[in-house]
Amino acid sequence: KNKLSKKLIQMASEIHQVNEAISDFTFAASHDLIEPLRKISSFSSRLREVYGEDLDERQEVYLNVIERSSQKLNNNITGLADFARITNTNLNYESISLNELFQVILEKFAVKIRKSKAQIKVDELPSLVSDKDMLKELFRNLISNSLKFKKDLEPPTIHITGQQSDDGFIEVSIKDFGIGFNEKYTQQIFKPFQRLEKNIEEKGSGIGLTLCQKIVSRLEGSISAISSPGEGSTFSVKLPLKPSGSENVKILIVDDSEDSQVVMKTLLDMRSHETSLAPNGIIALEMLNENVPDLIITDITMPEMDGFEFCRKVRANPKWDSVAIIVYTGSHTSQADQQLGLSLGISQYILKPQEPDVLIEIIEKFLKK
Repeated sequence: KNKLSKKLIQMASEIHQVNEAISDFTFAASHDLIEPLRKISSFSSRLREVYGEDLDERQEVYLNVIERSSQKLNNNITGLADFARITNTNLNYESISLNELFQVILEKFAVKIRKSKAQIKVDELPSLVSDKDMLKELFRNLISNSLKFKKDLEPPTIHITGQQSDDGFIEVSIKDFGIGFNEKYTQQIFKPFQRLEKNIEEKGSGIGLTLCQKIVSRLEGSISAISSPGEGSTFSVKLPLKPSGSENVKILIVDDSEDSQVVMKTLLDMRSHETSLAPNGIIALEMLNENVPDLIITDITMPEMDGFEFCRKVRANPKWDSVAIIVYTGSHTSQADQQLGLSLGISQYILKPQEPDVLIEIIEKFLKK
């Protein structure tokens, strides 16, 4: 138990440190790194304006290298800053019509669509609960790639389809008929700064598909690709109709161990749940009078009022009868204790120790019921 507790505390500390590092990097990328590049770009442009007609062939080559390299580095830093932002941004769930979302996205590409004479068909798509800004960025990147990686002398053709499955997910597919790629590179294309086509004229960060993969991961989905050289590509995004964190579940954690409280709160906050803490059953009852949660996670062995007595009092009050209770304890683990807990209206009895990812998986599965 102590070993697991130390591991959980270390994990919570590392998560906090990573989030802080991401925030620090985003700030540095936006200011400390971009600003010098702007000066390089500005002065190289000034050199061209002032001495452009007097530059010899070698000087022209040198200046071109400076301009291209600074632009590439600027794109890379911007891409990494975008990745940090997506990783650290809080999710805001709402009901979304995918057809309306794609209409907004395609309006942003209106000029490019008109110039390339692209043909884009969007089928009737299902709605879902998700983060609108994340979905915009996801599908904008995928459509941008389909427009970019077209065959020479042929206008881009894109077909967007979607269907709902019986397992509570939807799958949106974006199919193009462009240059395609060899499927042996399927894993490579989702890695940062990996370019299969070296001669594409349009500039970018080279991190677009990495962002897409990160977004679908945060939205509890997945992304896959099938392709063939000269035949085009199909990118399929699978997303839950209603992600586990979309309901902003209110959870009361009752535990006399401050370390256990912090660890549990950190793990649940990562899933965007709203958590509150109580060190024992008496204080928890006082908190229930002010704000009724959707779920209570309680230990059993606590001072002043143990978990069993606390559960009895919760179930005796009609106002709290609908609140689900999970017991998470390393004591009172006998079959008789578990039967007593169930007789008191405890919804689930989880025995310590559990690995952090296993514990959260158990809780999330319970919340989906």
